[in-house]
Amino acid sequence: DSTAGDKAWVFLGMRRGGKSYYALDVSNPDSPSFMWRIGADVAGFGEMGQSWSEPVVTRIPGYYDNNGVAKPVLIFGAGYDTNKDASGVGTADGEGRGIFIVDAETGALVWSVTPGANSANNMSEAGLLHSVPGDVTALDSNSDGLADRIYFADTGGNIWRVDMPGNELPSTSQNEWFISKLGAFNGATTQTDRRFFTSPDVVRIRFQGEAVDALIIGSGDRTNPNATDVENSLYMIRDLRTVPYTTDVPSTTQCADTTFYDVRCEQ
Repeated sequence: DSTAGDKAWVFLGMRRGGKSYYALDVSNPDSPSFMWRIGADVAGFGEMGQSWSEPVVTRIPGYYDNNGVAKPVLIFGAGYDTNKDASGVGTADGEGRGIFIVDAETGALVWSVTPGANSANNMSEAGLLHSVPGDVTALDSNSDGLADRIYFADTGGNIWRVDMPGNELPSTSQNEWFISKLGAFNGATTQTDRRFFTSPDVVRIRFQGEAVDALIIGSGDRTNPNATDVENSLYMIRDLRTVPYTTDVPSTTQCADTTFYDVRCEQ
C-alpha cells in the first residue's frame, strides 16, 4: 500500500545486452519511476562486466540510516567477461572480477572486492583473476538480520568466501573484513577447464557430530552448454567455520607450523 508508505523496487541487469544495472520504483504501479543506473562508466564500477548476476537484497553490518536502522543493499557478482567466449582453455579476464555491494535506494557504492587498489570502498584481492557472472550467496551466521558472510564462485573454477564481522563497515585500511579462497577446481587443461556460472547453495548440517556449512555447486560453461570435452562435476565442500573470521588469512609460514591451526590452512 503505497499510501501507507510501503515501497516496491525492481532491480534488473542486462546480461548480454550491456554492463549496467537499473532500479525502478513501482510502489505506485500506475506511476512507476526511474531510481538509478550504475555501470562500467560510473566512478567506482569500472570493473563491471556484462550484468548477469541477479542482485541479492539484504542488510549488512555497519550500514544504517540516521535512525540506526539497517539500510537495504544489493550484492551481486561484478559481471561476465566475453573473453570466456573464446574457444580453448580459459584465460584470465580483464573485467567482472569480484563483487559489489550498493545502496538499494540510491545505487551508491557501499563496498566492493576487486583486484583494484585498496580504498575506503574497495578491498583489493590480487587472486581475483576471473569474472563472476553468477549470483552470490549471502548468509546471516547469528540470525541478527545482517548478512555477515558471502560466498561466490568465478569462471576460473574458484570458490570464495567473504567475512564481514563486527558492526562496522571496513575502514580505508581494509583490516576488518576478509576474503578467502575456499577451493580451486580448474586444472588448466581442456579436460579440467571447469567454470562456475552459479552461486553455491549453502546447507547447514552436522557432519560427524560437528556443525558445518555445506556448499553445493556444479561446474559447467553456460556459454557452451553442449560441450563434452570438460569433465564437469557437482561439488560439496564442508566449511567448518560457521561464524565469521575476525583475523586475516594465515600466511604460508604460519600454516607450516605444526603448532598453529586454522581451517583455512587446510583449504
